[in-house]
Amino acid sequence: MVVVVSVTKLMVVVVSVTKLMVVVVSITKLMVVVASVTKLMVVVVSVTKLMVVVASVTKLMVVVVSVTKLMVVVVSITKLMVVVVSITKLMVVVVSVTKLMVVVVSITKLMVVVVSITKLMVVVVSITKLMVVVVGITKLMVVVVNVTRLMVVVVSVTKLIVVVVSVTKLMVVVVSVTKLMVVVVSVTKLMVVVVSITKLMVVVFNITKLMVVVLLLLLCAIIIIIVVVVVVVVVVVVVLLLLLLLLLLLLLLLLLLLLLLLLLLLLLIIIIIIIIIIIIIIIVIVIIIIIIIIIIIIIIIIIIIVFCYNFYYYYGLRGGEDGDSMVTDGDCRW
Repeated sequence: MVVVVSVTKLMVVVVSVTKLMVVVVSITKLMVVVASVTKLMVVVVSVTKLMVVVASVTKLMVVVVSVTKLMVVVVSITKLMVVVVSITKLMVVVVSVTKLMVVVVSITKLMVVVVSITKLMVVVVSITKLMVVVVGITKLMVVVVNVTRLMVVVVSVTKLIVVVVSVTKLMVVVVSVTKLMVVVVSVTKLMVVVVSITKLMVVVFNITKLMVVVLLLLLCAIIIIIVVVVVVVVVVVVVLLLLLLLLLLLLLLLLLLLLLLLLLLLLLIIIIIIIIIIIIIIIVIVIIIIIIIIIIIIIIIIIIIVFCYNFYYYYGLRGGEDGDSMVTDGDCRW
């Protein structure tokens, strides 16, 4: 019987050992689960580090976008400076043309003064010619008066001296000759007038040539002004078109940047949602693991209590009944 009791006790010990092995296996499984959880936590830490890197990359992208915007603004300012330099060069050309026009206007004013002086000279020449004609007429009148006086004297002489008829005839011949001479002098004066008129015509012809030259200069100036105005208008139109194209390009770039920002915001929102979901999952998993650990600890405590109770029951009370009690001085030996 003692052997049977010993065998049963040994069987109880074996059962307890097997239960303990089951508990150890459960603990090892729990350790495996804890190791998996730690690996998951490592993965979560890696994901958080990756998210930090992504946030840094997004900040760097924002800085790059700001730098590109600044470069676009600098390029726009340089293009505007080039346009301003072109406009200043054009203004210098316009100022030169205006100076040339002022010189042309001064030349035209000088030509007007010259024309006025020539007209005054023509009037003076006409007056002098008129004075010459008047002097000729007065001389002719003096000659006529002298001839009439001479004729009176001749008539008196003829009346007084009939004998001197031949002399009177001779005097008549002389008078005829003098008249012929007067006619010749008048013809010569007329020739002088004709020569003066021809000289005046030459002067008028030269003045007309000068006026033609002035008109040609004015025509050239007008053509130059028209060409300059057309060139200025064309340049202004081209500059305006280029500015419109530049504004359109800037608007397109702004739209692209806005789209990029929207995509980045969407990506950031998606990443934040994923992170929140992962954190919630991790929290739920940790809570579940904590609950499982608490349950396992409670189960282990219950198993230990049951094991101690069974051990005490089988090796304590029942052993005492058989007279081979292992309980001494209130101690429970394991």
